[in-house]
Amino acid sequence: MATFEVTVDGDVLVFTGAGEVSAEDLVKAISDHYPTRLLKHAIWDFSECTLDNLTTESLMKVMAHAQDHMKARQGGKTAIVGRRDLEYGLGRLYSAVVDHSAKSVFTSVFRTRREAEEWLADSSN
Repeated sequence: MATFEVTVDGDVLVFTGAGEVSAEDLVKAISDHYPTRLLKHAIWDFSECTLDNLTTESLMKVMAHAQDHMKARQGGKTAIVGRRDLEYGLGRLYSAVVDHSAKSVFTSVFRTRREAEEWLADSSN
């Protein structure tokens, strides 16, 4: 079971995870914080997590749940941080599917939190 420390940094909602993440952990974090902390941008930092037990099917469920909350974040950005190849790759898959279907929130994946923060701060993209 994973834990997420959730903080606010300006207009960015930051989820910093630790432990083994399940689809249920992600859905709970989204449900608990997106409706109550309506911010334009988000960082999901999986640097200290493992996503080893996520299946494609469970990731699709997370995507569907996340899309329910995207209308309120129109024009916002979501940065996913994954150091390991698995987390980075799943982040890229998530990004490709969500960006194609949602078109209201832009998603990108990074290896470091610093890269993610720089991308969010850059208003040209």
